[in-house]
Amino acid sequence: MENLKQLTKLDLSYNPLKCSIPKFIRKLKNLKILNLVFSELSGLVPSELGNCSNLTSVMLSFNSLSGSLPQELSTLPIRNFSAEKNLLHGPLPSWLGKWTNVDSRLLLVNPFSGVIPPELGNCSVMEHLSLSSNLLTGHIPEELCNAASLLEMDLDDDYLSGTIEKAFVNCKNLTQLVLMNNQIVGSIPKYLSELPLMVLDLDNNNFSGNIPSSLWNLSTLMEFSAANNHSEGSLPVEIGSAVILQRLVLSNNRLKGTIPKEIGSLQSISVFNLNGNMLKGNIPMELGDCVSLTTLDLGNNQLNGKLVELSELWISRKQHDPEELDDTKLNSYLDQNLYFLSSSKSKEPLSINVAMFEQPLLKLTLVDILKATDNFSKTNIIRDGGFRAVYRATLSNGRDSTVGGNIEATYSRVLSAYEFEQHAGAKTRHPNNHVPLENGKPIYSIIHEIKTAPNSMPNEIIKNVAGASINEGTFQVRKESLLESNKRLE
Repeated sequence: MENLKQLTKLDLSYNPLKCSIPKFIRKLKNLKILNLVFSELSGLVPSELGNCSNLTSVMLSFNSLSGSLPQELSTLPIRNFSAEKNLLHGPLPSWLGKWTNVDSRLLLVNPFSGVIPPELGNCSVMEHLSLSSNLLTGHIPEELCNAASLLEMDLDDDYLSGTIEKAFVNCKNLTQLVLMNNQIVGSIPKYLSELPLMVLDLDNNNFSGNIPSSLWNLSTLMEFSAANNHSEGSLPVEIGSAVILQRLVLSNNRLKGTIPKEIGSLQSISVFNLNGNMLKGNIPMELGDCVSLTTLDLGNNQLNGKLVELSELWISRKQHDPEELDDTKLNSYLDQNLYFLSSSKSKEPLSINVAMFEQPLLKLTLVDILKATDNFSKTNIIRDGGFRAVYRATLSNGRDSTVGGNIEATYSRVLSAYEFEQHAGAKTRHPNNHVPLENGKPIYSIIHEIKTAPNSMPNEIIKNVAGASINEGTFQVRKESLLESNKRLE
């Protein structure tokens, strides 16, 4: 191969090379594109790559390369560089700022340490920067936004600290900002509402203070997540302006006040999670206008409401399609406090966490409901709306309550893992991500590890990930359940 002097593109991706990058690569002077993704490479990134003076695209992702990035690469005319999911370590080199024509830098899932070099912002045409899942510390330098073309910045799963009071002021084209799982403090700054953000993910930090009301006026915002922080204040009426918002997760904060009725304006919202706050008052009936809602979690607050009221609310949003109402089913997930009111013709059924309701229902399980209604006996029907019925339920404490459901309700089937993740706002949609092993890990974890491991070790890998070899009988049962689920979702 070293004699291929005129070679301009070398693509050996997805091959079990099981070696290091050979030093003779320096002889390929005309090489422009090098793709070694998923090639089972180990060893160091050779400094000899720096002799390939025409290299514009280097893809080294999903290997076991170690050591640091050699400075000899700094002279290359790089436009695309990816080295995620390797074992590269040491401080992120400041010379990366010399790649002034780079379009994307993907260095996620490596044990890089130290601070983020401000020189990374020297590239005015960079659109994608991902430093997720490293060991980076310190504050986020404002200089990153000197890269005026930045569209997506992923800095999640690091150890970043400080505030973002000014960090992204000049990122005028930023559409995605992901900072979850860091140690960032301070308030959520108002200037974020002046950026064209579509995705803003601030989960698991130490943000405090009020969420700026101007954020809800951001016409581009489709996903806002700031769970597990210390945000305070209340939800303002301006929330009704976020008309294209699809996912809102503010669980485990310190929000007070009521849920404004303007929430009904969010007709695109599918995931709405305010669990673990200090909200009071009535659950607004306007939630029934949220026609795209698939996941609603208002648990662990001080809200008023009854299960039957929310059932009515959900039914009312389906009244535009009588055929859907005929196919309504009441299903259950393994979580005792989570029930799904769904339609077999709808790809996105509604899930409701009943922990939001009055105190006697906090520990109500499906078994309790069956017992309290005598297995939904017709003698307990107190109102029949044609497509659904309301049942009288006598709880174990002697109190009467009501439960709404379909007359044809099937309450014995448990949702598959894939269905649950599909309906619970999961970011990953592939079925393999949601077929669980006995130890709770997804089957995808085995597939992923096998891709990057020697071919001679599949059984050992399966045992390491799953804790034991896969039981064929159990696997077939899960496979059939998955296929059935997919058919229902088509």
